[in-house]
Amino acid sequence: MRMSGLIGLAASLTLAGASPALSQTWPICFEGEATPTPSTYAAFRGAAALFQSAGPFRARAILRSRSDSRDGERLPRARLSEAYLEVLRAGISPGYLTSETAPELEVAPECLELEIRVTPSDQIPLPPMLWHLRGAYFDSGSIEIGEGGVYWIRIAAALNRPGQVRYILDGHTDALGSIEANLELSRRRVEAVAERLAREGVRWEDIEMSWHGETRLARATEDEVAEPLNRRVWIDMRGRPATSD
Repeated sequence: MRMSGLIGLAASLTLAGASPALSQTWPICFEGEATPTPSTYAAFRGAAALFQSAGPFRARAILRSRSDSRDGERLPRARLSEAYLEVLRAGISPGYLTSETAPELEVAPECLELEIRVTPSDQIPLPPMLWHLRGAYFDSGSIEIGEGGVYWIRIAAALNRPGQVRYILDGHTDALGSIEANLELSRRRVEAVAERLAREGVRWEDIEMSWHGETRLARATEDEVAEPLNRRVWIDMRGRPATSD
């Protein structure tokens, strides 16, 4: 059953165990290059409300863009990236969010489509696997965070739940340079990522940092070999254990 329309409609739905999967869609439209419209922000909130009301493991979120977009690649990609961030900020877990392309969408040509699909209780799929954020990679000898790293940091910050989530940062280098210099470089890289997370609204007390220099290579190399995959800061997010009063 496919439903669209007023956000409040979702609250009145009964998700019966023997019924077919519920699916509701929203148009995701933008002003300018990649600024969501006011109605799109309302759509994010409505989608999140339906997602959360479905209960554990029952809902999936799907962001769709047109596979034959005539706007070139950059504009649809920028809009999809911004929509992904806003869906996370609205409260939809990244483990239940996917993106895909389709030749036809039931929205205006310049818009994306967001679908929340709820599985009946007797057909609940296995929960998604645990995952870790990709993190940031660096140029040789640098602590400057590139565009890709900034985007992953923004995703991490979009999942921020103050006091409920710990951000665990691990800094690394390649094997080019001395052990001492690389240990210091990995420390500075971790601090650069932590500072960027703080600028995005993450509390310092929710950030944990460690650095390892060249001692934990993602791709094994000989000494004095430059390797981009080893110049990184991993971002891991873990829930804090519940405490009793």
